[in-house]
Amino acid sequence: MKRLVNALGRARWPLLLMPILLSVFILRSSGSNPVQIAVIAVFVVAMLIAGAMLLLNLAGVDPDVDQRVANLTTDPASAELLTRWLSRSKHFRFVGGAAGFVLGLGWTNTSLLTLLLSLLAGVAAGGAAAELHSLRRPTASPASANMIVRRVGDYVQRVDAVAMAAIAVTASMVVVLSALSSNSRSGSATIASAAALVVVVMTYAMQRFVIVRPRPALPADLRRADDLMRRLAATVGFTKPAIALSLGLLATGLEWFGSDGLGTLLALLLWGASLGWYIDSRQSSKNLLAEVCA
Repeated sequence: MKRLVNALGRARWPLLLMPILLSVFILRSSGSNPVQIAVIAVFVVAMLIAGAMLLLNLAGVDPDVDQRVANLTTDPASAELLTRWLSRSKHFRFVGGAAGFVLGLGWTNTSLLTLLLSLLAGVAAGGAAAELHSLRRPTASPASANMIVRRVGDYVQRVDAVAMAAIAVTASMVVVLSALSSNSRSGSATIASAAALVVVVMTYAMQRFVIVRPRPALPADLRRADDLMRRLAATVGFTKPAIALSLGLLATGLEWFGSDGLGTLLALLLWGASLGWYIDSRQSSKNLLAEVCA
């Protein structure tokens, strides 16, 4: 696949010029004016580039993974482990987000917020799915075990832990209040807030599976690389996308307050926080370095 990416990179100018020349030839033969030719040619090129990027991402190609890994470690053994994890996690998150977006298009009925929730749900599910290998039992017992005790709090950032606790408390309150309310829209508030609570509980369970899972005794360099992967998996891998999703669900749950100004303001603040956590969950070099240095 890397050969394909390199070949496409070397042939980028022919790939760009071919649709332009084809568009010019077709439109000239039909008598279109130069403005129409230019607009259609740009549109065709943009669609081809977007299609190529989509196909490469769906195929699991991650051309900048080496650069991101180089910013995290210079140890060859650690770099190999991190390269595998980053590529797998980014691929699962992209596929999950694309699936959520496509499914959301069929369910939204032109509701942009519902479409956004579907996208966030897909990214969060994809990030968690990338770590499902942690749930498998080893086929054989290791010859020697690593006895170092690992705790969730040592790997998960304090701000993420506080956010999860705050979401759980707030969602529980909204579930109770909406269940007791006579508002006709309280049913949707109960479902959305309960879903946010479920996301938080499942995220904490995934954190424990990923962080506390046993491992054999390893050399110091591989142990550091394994600890770094556990930290990245438990933060930008699935925790931050899950927090973004649960905040969006909680904001949706507040819609049962109707046109109340306070309810609208709280929902807007929650959507803003959701967007912020999603941006922090992107596996860019900047975000990865921030997690390593935190």
